[in-house]
Amino acid sequence: MQAYLSKGKELLKLLLNNGYEAYFVGEVVRNTLVGIKYKRVDIITNADFETLRRIFKSPIIHVFDGDIEHISDNTLKLTYFEYEFYFHPFVSNQNNTISENRTAFSKHYSKNLLDDLATKNFTINAIAMSYSGKLTDTDDGIEDIKNKKIRTVGSPKQKFNSSPIEILNALVLASELRFKISDKTYSMMKKKAKLIQKAELDNVISCLEDILNFDNAKHAIRLLVSAKIHKYIPSLTKGLARLAYRFKKISFEELLLMSFVLNKEIDPKYYEYIENIDTFKKIFHLALSNPKAKYDELIMFNNGIDVCLEANFINYMVGKCGLKSKAIKKAFSALKISGLSDLKIDANEIMRITNVRDSDIINAILKEACMLVLEDKLNNDYNSLQSFVLRSLTEKGILYDLDKNRKEVIGEETELDEEEVLKKTFNTDYDANFHETNYQDPSRFFNEDESIISNQLANQYEEIEPDDYTSHRLRILEERLDEQERSLKEKEERIKEMEYKQVLEASSKIIDNTIKLIKNDNQVSSMIKNPNDFELELRAFVLEYLERDKSYDEEN
Repeated sequence: MQAYLSKGKELLKLLLNNGYEAYFVGEVVRNTLVGIKYKRVDIITNADFETLRRIFKSPIIHVFDGDIEHISDNTLKLTYFEYEFYFHPFVSNQNNTISENRTAFSKHYSKNLLDDLATKNFTINAIAMSYSGKLTDTDDGIEDIKNKKIRTVGSPKQKFNSSPIEILNALVLASELRFKISDKTYSMMKKKAKLIQKAELDNVISCLEDILNFDNAKHAIRLLVSAKIHKYIPSLTKGLARLAYRFKKISFEELLLMSFVLNKEIDPKYYEYIENIDTFKKIFHLALSNPKAKYDELIMFNNGIDVCLEANFINYMVGKCGLKSKAIKKAFSALKISGLSDLKIDANEIMRITNVRDSDIINAILKEACMLVLEDKLNNDYNSLQSFVLRSLTEKGILYDLDKNRKEVIGEETELDEEEVLKKTFNTDYDANFHETNYQDPSRFFNEDESIISNQLANQYEEIEPDDYTSHRLRILEERLDEQERSLKEKEERIKEMEYKQVLEASSKIIDNTIKLIKNDNQVSSMIKNPNDFELELRAFVLEYLERDKSYDEEN
């Protein structure tokens, strides 16, 4: 943290040397005085945004355009030596009467530090620290830190009317600092709770995440529910009320799950705040459909241990069942298989022995095999699984059934006359005259497996002399083998082309990440004269290497 503050002081000094005022304010000052870590450094100054950009682009600090970001009307973010600093020009409040009983503030730029401090939300955030460490405190914020008190700057009524989100910000501070909210401030939070409906959902969620992340979350959540603020947070009312009653340290996504299970539906407007929507939905549906957490082998296998444990925890939090973590882990460890990786055969092996490349078909068969193994209907050993896979692919019409065709052609169990054998063998009408004069028993030339290879030769029989029969069939067989070989080569070429495209895409992403890392590293980027030319040369070099590698593979 000292390095973070030290780099901030370099920026303060830069502004001072250019004739401007600059001070640390907010979290960095407050938490330094409290003696805890801070995550953000805010700097207020009498320099406007245009001036800040000009100063930051000076060669003294080597800042790139990408390191300066205008993120709001009153905030400029600067990334400096991998640290983020938030700059705000001085502002002042101007009263705007909205109705007879309601007054709000609008903010205007100012050149006065004291005006700016009067716009802060709470006294403990309205303390400015200079480059030398001198503190400016106009609202007894230091005294409130000593007394562990959260109090608004000025009238709490005007503060909450002007910015409803400050109602939740007071609870964030209570959760983080373990401070008490002053009676006057908390009383007004209750009266103005309905105003939370006017706050941006992004800001509401950010506050709830902060409240849940800090150590005093239990006290803050109960203050929130006691003030009836939860009633005005869409779709989360029941979840917050239940959490206040049975508190556990949970994440924001778990709060969403609790709320949606109690509501019996998911609110789509929260999708963008969920890290993995598919997993989230699996937990939600399992919790809703199985509230007592009675998971059989198939449920545990299909959902996985993490989903099962989380669904049970959510139902425990909403009062549907007890916590069964140990029992679920024990049952899961007793499963014959817990996933596709536990099978004694995998997709690559199936591709090798069958030449089937359709991953969807292979995965479907593997999942079916898992179900049968779990139900004790199939042994989990290589030979059993291989037989099952081959049988399944044959039944689906993907593989040729040699045994079945042998029986159909040769008549393993039923005797067929020669005419019927030929009809089945060649899949065409049989010529009786040819049989009488030219037919020789195929078994003289082919074994049973080979006798099923030739198809559709009947139309050519009249043109074939008896002595040429064997050589003709061999020629047809060679032609078919050549055709199969050409087909395999074409498939291999298509696969190589797809692999090459994938390598190109992956290489492009690696280059993008490399360029980004270089731009963020001031020391390395300062060594590159023209970043755009460097990027083009890097891409050209990688492309040339890949093309050369591709050509080598084709030649060999």
